[in-house]
Amino acid sequence: MRGKKIFFLLSLVLFTCSLMAQSGSYRTCIFLHHSTGQNIYGPNGSSTSIPDEAVKYNNSHGYTGDDAVSIDETWYPSGDNEWSTWHRIFNAESAVDDISPYLNSYKIVMIKSCFPSSNIYSAGSPADTNNPDDKTLFNYKWHWRNIINKMKSYPDIFFVISTNAPLVSGQTNALEASLSDWFCTWAKDTLAKELDSEFGTFPKNVYVFDFFHKLADASGFLPSSLASALDDSHPNAAATALVAPQVVKEVFDAAINFENSANSNTVLVDFGATAEANVFGLSGWNTVIKSPGVNYTSSGPGGLVPVPEAEEFTDYEGVQGSARIFQKGERIVVTWYNNSDETFIFTSRISFRDSDQPEGGSSFGNWYTMRRFSDYRYTFTEIAPHTSTKTVFNITDSGVHKSDSSYSLINVNLAIEWGATWPKQYLVCDKIELYTDADITAPSQPTGLVAAPISDSKIQLNWNQPSDNVGVVEYLIYNNGEVEGYSRTNNYTCVLLETGTTYNFTVSARDAAGNESLLSSSVSTSTQEYKGDGTLVNPEGLNYLGAFKLPDDFLWGGEAIEYNPNGDGGQSGSGSTDGFPGSVFATNLNQPENGLVGELSIPAPIVSAGKNPDEIPTATILQSAVNIRPTNINSWEYVDIWRTGLEYVPDEGRLYSSWSIHYTVTGDKHASISCCDATNLSSATKYGAWFAGSTSAPNDATINDWLFSTPQSWANTFTSGRNLVVGRCRDGGLSGLGPTMYAFSKVGVTPPAAESQLELTTLLQYGPVEGTDNYNFPNSVDGYKHSDNWREATWISSLDQNSVAVIGNKALGNNWYGYVGERMLHDWVIADTPYPDFYVTDPDGKGWKGHNMQPMIIFYNPSNLAQVAAGTIQSYDPQPYAAFRINKNLFFGPEHEIFSATFDSQNKILYIAEFVRDPDGRLIIHAWQVESIPVPVELASFNANVTDSRIILNWITSTETNNLGFEIEHRSSTLTKNWKKIGFISGKGNSTEPAEYNFEDKNPDPGINQYRFKQIDYDGTFEYSGIVEAEINKPARFEVFQNYPNPFNAGTKINFILPNSGYVKIQVYNSVGEEVVQLFEGMKPAGYHEIYLDASGLSSGLYLLIVKVNENNSKIFSETKKIILLR
Repeated sequence: MRGKKIFFLLSLVLFTCSLMAQSGSYRTCIFLHHSTGQNIYGPNGSSTSIPDEAVKYNNSHGYTGDDAVSIDETWYPSGDNEWSTWHRIFNAESAVDDISPYLNSYKIVMIKSCFPSSNIYSAGSPADTNNPDDKTLFNYKWHWRNIINKMKSYPDIFFVISTNAPLVSGQTNALEASLSDWFCTWAKDTLAKELDSEFGTFPKNVYVFDFFHKLADASGFLPSSLASALDDSHPNAAATALVAPQVVKEVFDAAINFENSANSNTVLVDFGATAEANVFGLSGWNTVIKSPGVNYTSSGPGGLVPVPEAEEFTDYEGVQGSARIFQKGERIVVTWYNNSDETFIFTSRISFRDSDQPEGGSSFGNWYTMRRFSDYRYTFTEIAPHTSTKTVFNITDSGVHKSDSSYSLINVNLAIEWGATWPKQYLVCDKIELYTDADITAPSQPTGLVAAPISDSKIQLNWNQPSDNVGVVEYLIYNNGEVEGYSRTNNYTCVLLETGTTYNFTVSARDAAGNESLLSSSVSTSTQEYKGDGTLVNPEGLNYLGAFKLPDDFLWGGEAIEYNPNGDGGQSGSGSTDGFPGSVFATNLNQPENGLVGELSIPAPIVSAGKNPDEIPTATILQSAVNIRPTNINSWEYVDIWRTGLEYVPDEGRLYSSWSIHYTVTGDKHASISCCDATNLSSATKYGAWFAGSTSAPNDATINDWLFSTPQSWANTFTSGRNLVVGRCRDGGLSGLGPTMYAFSKVGVTPPAAESQLELTTLLQYGPVEGTDNYNFPNSVDGYKHSDNWREATWISSLDQNSVAVIGNKALGNNWYGYVGERMLHDWVIADTPYPDFYVTDPDGKGWKGHNMQPMIIFYNPSNLAQVAAGTIQSYDPQPYAAFRINKNLFFGPEHEIFSATFDSQNKILYIAEFVRDPDGRLIIHAWQVESIPVPVELASFNANVTDSRIILNWITSTETNNLGFEIEHRSSTLTKNWKKIGFISGKGNSTEPAEYNFEDKNPDPGINQYRFKQIDYDGTFEYSGIVEAEINKPARFEVFQNYPNPFNAGTKINFILPNSGYVKIQVYNSVGEEVVQLFEGMKPAGYHEIYLDASGLSSGLYLLIVKVNENNSKIFSETKKIILLR
């Protein structure tokens, strides 16, 4: 940038720019250094040097004359160049060294300290600043913050500050090497990335060159292969050859990027009414790129417009010139004028490499979709008659649109909504500009996050609205590190959570450009204990049994499975000896010519710890897969992917089936319900197909993905005997805003003629997608997303408890049509040429996606469905009363993709089919035992109170029946996530009188302590109470206590307290500074902690115990204790 200065400060090497060329660009540099820098400058016996690399840089970028880069060098400062010296220099406290001549004369200055800076002997403390020359981690961070803060006062100078030079093991020890490694990592990855809470925003005119990690090994030492000698840490020729190219590339890339970013908005080309009227604004860019299919026009502001017959890709216009680096923070803006009386919707493409049309031209290069100027979240722009509007493309440094590089052209092309071309003849390209104000600043970190349970499956979150330079537009809510929710306001209700479960939440804020803030501080809370009544299945009664797989004949199948209680010998035949009687029907490959149905045995499932399909048993084929569809289904004109439901009806001996297809579900409705004899599928008569309902409603999008039976007695009472239920949940809201359920009757002994209409009773139908905006979903199922992938519904029961379960993958976070890869909306790449490939993340291509897909079962109360059937509530009123989040670790495939499910009502086993895409489309069947959980003892009260440092629990029961007693369980909001038994109190057995109980926790954890009890009956059945909490104030400071005993023999205990959670590292060093034991490394929560040191491998002597704590990636606490081992 003209007239600007760049100062590049390396901690090892200081380069200072020589006098700037007359052009004022950032191209010349002086290197201020000591001996280490002299070696790196080279040639140092190497085949290259920094000046040599500068020549190569010029050649590769086409820089000549005043644009060429160059680096001079000199020794500076006169004395040592430790960080304390640089601190004094930048604060004008040095009586010998004055840096102002360099700051006044040069554009780029590179400074570097020498290798003794890496002799960091201690983590240190704030008291270290009393002696700034102490080489402690605390002082080094203090120096850097001060130096860089001073650099802010020279905004026209670009500074590059380098991290330390590593030392050979002969000139340092493991502790010093580790501390130097930590400091250099902090400088590059915490301070420079604006994660240091004590410094904040990092100045744009400063760049950190991580010299240390260019050379250091994994232990933080300079390898002997890169050192002058085993006891000499000066870099050798090999080090010069390694680092010199990186110095030149990183320094000048950063300097030129700074130069570019300092420019104001620049007109690249303003197209006139004629070629002679064109205006150019960037030096060296003065050649128009123009398709033969566009002409100059004087309409509106004047510019280039396609001829009337221009096709989709034949129009293009742009500008080219000398190579220039385009960087993140810049954006290309194109102004268009509508010279018509109509309103159009359009976007445009941009290419940085293709000087011809996007497809079929003489050159090739990627074309990227541009966005709406007024809101970068949207692609298409509406342009009114005889007005102008803009499209924009932000330069980015990652992803399929990565565009931070050196280019010599910019070319644009129109893209009209729905691929129309005729509006092009009215859209005039006015001008192309380079802006340097692209939003790359993330919102501030959200604060004040609070969470409150509002039911046994919902938690309400609220937080303060953070600041942003252009404004926050949305938030992502994280649960235990995974995206849980999405909100456009500073509050959110998490739904479909598990009962009595603790969740840990954080929140991030995002702006319209997609910049995401740091995560808020976390907050933990628990849902209430299960509130369902005793007639409903409690999800806590689902116990995983293991899995088995289907044979190769069923690869890429599993659209439907169905339990047959009479298969494989029935409940007492040969197939029942392993405890899993009956069989399953299953579909094979779901392509048009397949979708066949076969029958298989059920081997006893096993749990595979390694998730290896070879470890689990394989089902045996009892009936080969055959086509059970009647003629009027097989004759459908178009089938893409079969969607199938299966249901075995024992009293008829028939297998009912429902059929639909995935994509084309909005046209004419099909007859889709059929049945056949289940005993011999290959020769069975095929009945149907019949219409589910009328010939027009409900349409195919709302039915035929699942089929199940209700108990006949329930159907007789509530649905006029209609006990077969069909339904679906089609993504994108095509089936309404949630799963559907419609009941119809069995066809009986004499089935009706094909194409007949089966009367339906609506049990569940949520509101329509029409009128929604992809965010607000009125009359929807709780937590609805367009990308919800519910694949099965079935009636489940255990003893007298019943439920209707809907099973699949629940979308969490936001929903969008496009790709999981890069969270890419289809619209954002809709005009890309060639179209990008996201096969790794989206092997099935584009579709409705979500941030996170959670395998889940949601449970409906059959009474609510009966109310819908009776007309006493609306079909969209029922909501799940509970949810069961299936552990992702149970799945064999990373997609944890659920295809179908079935319930064995006789043995109370729920089978769920998982489709494992790689490597061969395997179908895994998981099994859960559904157990009844009885109603607990009637509890009148349950409280927790703090007395001194103890917590007293008190509860009163109103009545007790068969009550063996109460197991007391505890968990801490900061220390433990799982419940732990801490005591047992005997019950009263049978009592109709109130009974009072007490329990004392003598050693509660700091912070919030949670308690519940497990009420156990004499027969072993149990029920959990609600949760009570009590808080023990956490410690106010960090402290390490002297070990006990000390001196010690076999071992000793180390106790310490943390006021906040942090990353803790505990090491033991001998008297010569060698690490002998790394006792612990990892996260520890706030509170009191104890670590045991086993000294069996140590000899007698004095040792140093060092405890270091990293808090929020930056703040360091450290304390050293002397410990004595005596044998």
